[in-house]
Amino acid sequence: YAHVATKQYDKAIQDYNILIRLSPDNALYWFNRGVAEYADNDKTGAKNDFEKTLVMPEFETNKQYNLRARACNNLSVLYKEEGDSNKSAYYMQQAKQMGFNGQ
Repeated sequence: YAHVATKQYDKAIQDYNILIRLSPDNALYWFNRGVAEYADNDKTGAKNDFEKTLVMPEFETNKQYNLRARACNNLSVLYKEEGDSNKSAYYMQQAKQMGFNGQ
């Protein structure tokens, strides 16, 4: 995550690719790679990773991050940017139902 914080998105994506190969069932890695891809302007990659986050098992250690709700929020933003207000509204509604509070 340090690479994202320092705007080294390509390095962050490479690191998350390795982590996903090592632990493909960890939704946190998919979610964080989506964040890096979005920041690197790879909206398709980000969308795919956020959607993957929604179907991953929820590890006890990741519950504090509310990844599914955050992934729904991020998908809402992506679809809004694409001009798809229906999907944007759907994902925002899902995020709120899952307890997303804007953080």
